[in-house]
Amino acid sequence: MDSKTIILLLSIGSYVFALLLILYQWGKEKSQWIPYWITAKFLQGTGSLFLYLQSGPPEITTLLFANGALLLGCAYEAWAIFFILGRSVSRRTHFSLAAVIVAICLLTIYLSPPARAATILLVHCVLYGIPAWALLGKPRRPSVLGKVLGIGFGVLALIYFAGGMLIILRQADLIPRLGFDTVPILLMSSFCMVLISGFSLMLLAKEKSDLELKEAWEQIKTLRGILPICAHCKKIRNDKGYWEQVESYVSKHTEARFSHGICPGCVSKYFPDIELDSPE
Repeated sequence: MDSKTIILLLSIGSYVFALLLILYQWGKEKSQWIPYWITAKFLQGTGSLFLYLQSGPPEITTLLFANGALLLGCAYEAWAIFFILGRSVSRRTHFSLAAVIVAICLLTIYLSPPARAATILLVHCVLYGIPAWALLGKPRRPSVLGKVLGIGFGVLALIYFAGGMLIILRQADLIPRLGFDTVPILLMSSFCMVLISGFSLMLLAKEKSDLELKEAWEQIKTLRGILPICAHCKKIRNDKGYWEQVESYVSKHTEARFSHGICPGCVSKYFPDIELDSPE
């Protein structure tokens, strides 16, 4: 399979997953959407498509647009993974990294083709390393699937790092030229990762949704049924047989918090000297 065919498959695969994600999130509340995800796939598909449609030696503007779209797509995919793992990404971090990617792509105009290729590969390495670190580190929601996906991103980051370093070392005449082309290896690795990450992320998103539903159901169950409450002091008996204040019990079992005030009836009973304005 030649390089152009793999690039076309990468583009088609990214667009297909973008459409699947739209269908996956269709009809769900906006709060349940995974941000950055669909944008990431469209950017990756568009970048690959521009590379495929280029006939002959690629023009610098095409390379800039294609590489920029691919790198931004990788960054957006990393932010989607962060969201699935329960990690927040600030707007400042998001726009700062996007600005850095655009700046790097513009700076590659002044580099030789081998140096430009090495730079893009090494930036890809960093962007694939970010989700690998998030998945293999200490996620808030540990998952075997997450670990497997993290290993996949880590391997892909190492492959891109090796590809970039090979170009640098060859240009410096520190190693002999290899007897095979490394580009198809990089492209096929990316294509395999598109398939693996696409399905794995959808499963991770479903795990996240199921876990949140379970947690919500657990909170609902805690306040269902009959609560034993003292008829005089209004304390509630918990599961361990201890009596505690209503405020303490409700705060432990829900996300509700209390602010104390005093009702008009109690004001009249305990503070008869205070005159209250009658409501209009």
